[in-house]
Amino acid sequence: MRRPRFPKQKNSGFILLQTLWLLLLASLLASIVMAVGLSNARDGAAAIAASRTENAAESAVHQVLYEMIVSGSRSPWLQESSNSSVIEIDGATVSVSVRDVSGLVDLNVSDESTLRQLTTALSIVDAEKVIAAIKAAKPITSYAALAALEGMTAETFALLSPYVTLFSRQSLPTAENAPERLTNILHLHKSPRSVMVDSNSIAGRSFRVVAMAHIKDISSPSLSAEILITGRGDQLFLVYDWSWRPS
Repeated sequence: MRRPRFPKQKNSGFILLQTLWLLLLASLLASIVMAVGLSNARDGAAAIAASRTENAAESAVHQVLYEMIVSGSRSPWLQESSNSSVIEIDGATVSVSVRDVSGLVDLNVSDESTLRQLTTALSIVDAEKVIAAIKAAKPITSYAALAALEGMTAETFALLSPYVTLFSRQSLPTAENAPERLTNILHLHKSPRSVMVDSNSIAGRSFRVVAMAHIKDISSPSLSAEILITGRGDQLFLVYDWSWRPS
């Protein structure tokens, strides 16, 4: 027996429900696309701002270096053992400090007693291990190599770095250029300045220039550049180290 055939009837309620579901799905997809777009835009803006801060920090180092070479020892950056200031570059505020590294402890040539005095005063954890690693690694040619030594944690490196160098070639820091805290730790004594010394040249001296740039709430890492002023016309300076460090 053949079944009776009934005419097809449109279920208007089902079609309406399906249409609403499709609209909801389309709206959800559009929201996801917009959220991804906004997130990418924010990430892109943050990346651009971060790049601007790093470029500003690099520009600040070059600007300060130029002013030092042009003005020599009369440069405002060299009127104190450690001079710091803020300069504006491309909409960024850049904090800059300059130090003559002759006032720092050279880890390659300083004796063990000096290292022990410094690490004790700074409360360095595992100081003996750090001192032994420094002695075994001499000559240390870069701060990356220093940071990688056994026992040299990020905290230890951060404590030591303001007071040590790898490039002064002096067994003891020069008191006139040393940080006040280091002067006290090592009991350094400043020598009276000779009235016969009136040279404006800074050739042969090495300096550490540290710059960190800020744009609104974004800051660059700290750029530390250690530079020898050669005094040569064909090569005015030599970069010993150019490294970015966490702020």
